[in-house]
Amino acid sequence: MTRLSTKRCMFIAGVALLLVVMPVTAGPGGFGSLPQLSVAADAIVVGSVQAVGTAGVFNAIITVERVLKGTIAPGRIVSLTWSQPVGGGTMFPPNTKPLIVSGHGVFFLQLASGGTFSLMPVMGGPIQWAGTYFHTPASAEESLTTAVAATVPANATPFDKVAAEMVVRMETTGHVYSDPIDDYRETQSPVLAAAFTRFLSSQNPELVSLGLRGSVLTGDPALIGTVRAKYATLSAVPGWSSLVRDIRSTYVNTSAQAIQALGATASDATAGMDLRIAAAGALARMHTQQTLPYLAGLLADDNTALQAAAVGGLSSFANNVPIGSHEPAAGPWPYRTDDTIAYSVFSEAAIKARPAYYLDFWKTWWQANRAALGY
Repeated sequence: MTRLSTKRCMFIAGVALLLVVMPVTAGPGGFGSLPQLSVAADAIVVGSVQAVGTAGVFNAIITVERVLKGTIAPGRIVSLTWSQPVGGGTMFPPNTKPLIVSGHGVFFLQLASGGTFSLMPVMGGPIQWAGTYFHTPASAEESLTTAVAATVPANATPFDKVAAEMVVRMETTGHVYSDPIDDYRETQSPVLAAAFTRFLSSQNPELVSLGLRGSVLTGDPALIGTVRAKYATLSAVPGWSSLVRDIRSTYVNTSAQAIQALGATASDATAGMDLRIAAAGALARMHTQQTLPYLAGLLADDNTALQAAAVGGLSSFANNVPIGSHEPAAGPWPYRTDDTIAYSVFSEAAIKARPAYYLDFWKTWWQANRAALGY
């Protein structure tokens, strides 16, 4: 589609891309949803555990250190019994000899009759004892625990408190637990949002990757500058193409800091072209008044993808298309005319076929309106 009718027009202010993320399930060996467990549990505690298992039945004693949910007092001893699932082709046959194990972690508990507790495993399916709880280090650097604790809000949910334990574990061990990206999508936890930003400065590539993915979701204004500064390193690792695609198709932050970073990146002839196109696509999707000088500048670029982003963003603003929508908002708008609709396009092929037709119109439109827009 190269021209849009004045009666009903669909604007594509970016490339529609679907990022498919497999959900965390409670199947064999799969993590259950920690946010859902946090809601369902009657109590959530952190502590050390000792368990003795025979023929798949484990008798465990948990020494409670911290309470994340419920009325259990720190220092209390919680005794419980857990039976390893059997049948259904289990991959872990129950042990026949007594097995003594110890550990430390977060335990999700359900209150049973008589005031006793049963264990709600964090993994589903035919798991072993180790899969029943969320393992954490027995100790961590005080500076880390203090920094993470500062991100827990006063009105923290039980999951926010669980997320803090998760973040300390990840930064201490360097290993990602479960899928914090899915957990953030489900909760928008400020604890995870803060962690994603901190991960950007990590020396651990896995945490940096997680920080980048999470920062796209949170709209972290520091993300674009970080990616631009670390382009040489990041563009060489697996997942780079997904990251630039996500910036182009899903990153949203209309703050002055974010728009300036996006605009500077899109306009920088020395930056990687894939990152420039991603930044331009993000500007086009947001198409706020503050994005217009950057988009207008891209009209003169030689790259068709950048030109298409410029036309798409300028036309979306001129026609008052809300962010995330494909159609103009109802009601009057001072910049919308029959011509702004007729010259609206976000097709590289259309720009390439008729560059003067589209580019000249929007260059002229910008010069005619920039003063009224404050530029």
